[in-house]
Amino acid sequence: MQNLPILSTSQVLPRLVQTSLQDSLTDTPVVLLQGPRQCGKTTLARCAGRPTGAPVCVADASTDVREQLLTLQ
Repeated sequence: MQNLPILSTSQVLPRLVQTSLQDSLTDTPVVLLQGPRQCGKTTLARCAGRPTGAPVCVADASTDVREQLLTLQ
């Protein structure tokens, strides 16, 4: 996985969709966040997954998702 800086929740603006995302993570093993570049998808995923310890897999053109998934097993 990428070693991105972890922002504290005080540094991140609350997002309206975060509660829905956290609810989805309670009964769904995989959630896809899709959107334009630089809109905060990775930050949202990290903030939503942090309370439950859910792993975050970032799929972009520069990463090999297969390697990330293998390290989660």
